[in-house]
Amino acid sequence: MSSLLERYERQAVIFPKEKLELEHRVLTDVSAEGWEDIAELAQQEGRRWREIDNRLRAEGEPMALLGGLGGIVGDVPVADLAAVTGGTANVKWWDALQYTPVPALTGTKAMFSLRSFGNVTSSAGSQTVTPSAHISNNGVIGTNLTAATAAQTLGSTITNAIWHYYADLTVRTAGTGTVATCIGDFEFGYTVLAAGGAPTTIIWRSTSAATFDSTVLNGIAFGATPSAAGVSVTPRQIRWESWN
Repeated sequence: MSSLLERYERQAVIFPKEKLELEHRVLTDVSAEGWEDIAELAQQEGRRWREIDNRLRAEGEPMALLGGLGGIVGDVPVADLAAVTGGTANVKWWDALQYTPVPALTGTKAMFSLRSFGNVTSSAGSQTVTPSAHISNNGVIGTNLTAATAAQTLGSTITNAIWHYYADLTVRTAGTGTVATCIGDFEFGYTVLAAGGAPTTIIWRSTSAATFDSTVLNGIAFGATPSAAGVSVTPRQIRWESWN
């Protein structure tokens, strides 16, 4: 039996009248057993396509991607975001559902990467920030993705110094409730000069897998806990990519 593509190609060709008459005679001469064979082949092709469809469904819905190897799945800031100035509580630096979303997943093996940078200003000497990353389905500070991180001393009063925040996240299993799991590794670095320079960098990772509901939209809330009020952080670039 011919394939679907072959049948389409045949339909697109204008055959001579003599050839059409010959094919008509061949079809009218098919025996009852021949028609049974044709019906069986049609059923086999139908089963094959159902198997392909079931396999595609099991692998999960494809994500709409922009870009090259890593597709952008969050919004890209078209200008510097509003400065975030917190007290001594953990505060996210941007809208997690808008800029660092984890779309609802029907399969596993999802991977995401973050590359971001911006400015940081302190209001006094020896102020610190303790970076963090959390996952939740409402964009707020949720389940902690990482082990406790060390406070980073910003040094003397700094103005518009440079920071960067990099991360890789792997969704290991999918599921509802707290069945889905993910892990990640993270890097936060900063300078004490607006013009740049050698950064002070900290790297850390998940010590155990964080749990979440992967069947709904989630967001990764990146941020930090300042040691005192007056630390101001301005995100300038957020590149959140999917490697699926």
